Amino acid sequence: MDNIKVDSSSRVAYPPSPALLFSFPARTLMNNILQTMESLTPKLQELEAQLSGKDFGDKNVEELLGPNPQLAFSRLVEFKAVLDRMRGLTWVYVEAAANAGKFPAQRIPDALKQFLQQQASASRQQTTSPTGKKTG
Repeated sequence: MDNIKVDSSSRVAYPPSPALLFSFPARTLMNNILQTMESLTPKLQELEAQLSGKDFGDKNVEELLGPNPQLAFSRLVEFKAVLDRMRGLTWVYVEAAANAGKFPAQRIPDALKQFLQQQASASRQQTTSPTGKKTG
């Protein structure tokens, strides 16, 4: 129970139990979800700015993970797992909202499109040798 936090602004325990989630009226639940997304977005953007453009390839484990690399690596893996789950849940939510409101779900912000194109390009460059042959 020590991993449960209370958000003082809404007095809701996190992580909320499924029973608690479904006891809220739908509008309250959606407002809480959207407010949480809005408060997390700038924090994630700040983290993205700190990580982007860095070359991590030639760093040793202590430079990457600090004095307790096993604990830091565990936290990193847990963070990635949460992001992966949230990515999937967010896509399901976007699809449901798009279908319910007749919005085109394909409207991805230009910045995200550019980022995804850069990632795809970087991925292709990493798997292609200088001669143009696939290496992976």
